[in-house]
Amino acid sequence: MLTRRFVLSLALAGISTLALAGCDDKPAAAGGEAKGATKITLAVIPKGQTHPFWQAVKKGVDKAATDLNVKIVWIAAQDESNYSEQIGLVSTTASNPLIKGVALAPLSADSLLQPVKDLRAKGLPVVIFDSGLNGKVGEDFASFVGTDNTVAGHAGGVALAKVMGENKKAVLLRYQQGSASTEQREDGFLAAAKESGLTMVSDNQFAGTTVASAKDKATAMMDAVIQSGGVFASNQSASLGMYDALLDAKKSGKIQAGQIKMVAFDAHPALVQGLLDGDITAIVVQNPEVMGYKTVQTLLAAIKGEKVAELVDSGYEVVTKENLNDPKIRAILLAYDSEIARLLPGATAVR
Repeated sequence: MLTRRFVLSLALAGISTLALAGCDDKPAAAGGEAKGATKITLAVIPKGQTHPFWQAVKKGVDKAATDLNVKIVWIAAQDESNYSEQIGLVSTTASNPLIKGVALAPLSADSLLQPVKDLRAKGLPVVIFDSGLNGKVGEDFASFVGTDNTVAGHAGGVALAKVMGENKKAVLLRYQQGSASTEQREDGFLAAAKESGLTMVSDNQFAGTTVASAKDKATAMMDAVIQSGGVFASNQSASLGMYDALLDAKKSGKIQAGQIKMVAFDAHPALVQGLLDGDITAIVVQNPEVMGYKTVQTLLAAIKGEKVAELVDSGYEVVTKENLNDPKIRAILLAYDSEIARLLPGATAVR
């Protein structure tokens, strides 16, 4: 009987072949390849495909593909907790002779290292984006493109500490073990908490990869949350789960409005609504569209043998109710989800 992974690999190979068969020998854009040259084909493998964050990354990837005249094969695991599935995708991609380079957002900083080394052994340039890999940049992969997550997490900790008042107890809801990007955010937050004199009531709980699992975890640890003056969640799904659990606690009378401050990470319409309602103090956001664009740009440069920076920072912002009118902030929020537009100041209706 064929295994699920083998069937997935066959399907992927077929899809990739069909997609690549349609490549045109079109003239390159200004500054690109010579007229008549076949487009260079790149594989981009994000952590997943359902979160709005990855859809925003893809917007940047697609824009770069147009601007730089390259072909993109975009493939992702169905389940962001299943790093073995992502390993299978990397292996299948490497077997496609038309692929000239790979960009990967690893689901596991350790487990994806050997597959990346295998890509390099085959002569394929690799750029890691969004989440780190426990390898040697410049040797195992050409560059890392993404948010400086330690700095961004630290900024979240500073934002939370500023509004916590007399209750200096805090809670951290982590994402999942092995995710380098969120571990760096959590480390940055904990450093800021320590610098600000906060006491951690809980900092060892993991939300899991879905909003439902995050809400279950947040609800289970609500006694610790109620003791605190503030909470920080390190990614979108963890933030949504914690926020929903806090709303339930407020509705049931367990906490009062404004009693517990919250800083979220990564935007979503529900989180922006929470910001407007005063239930969320700040949202630390990345710039996923810029991340996607710079990932393709950096990978193409590496393929051409050009020198690339070891770290290409795509930036972050701390969003508050007060800076929602900033055009830069609005643009980043809308890159996450266009539905946020109806919530922003100046929209015809908030709900």
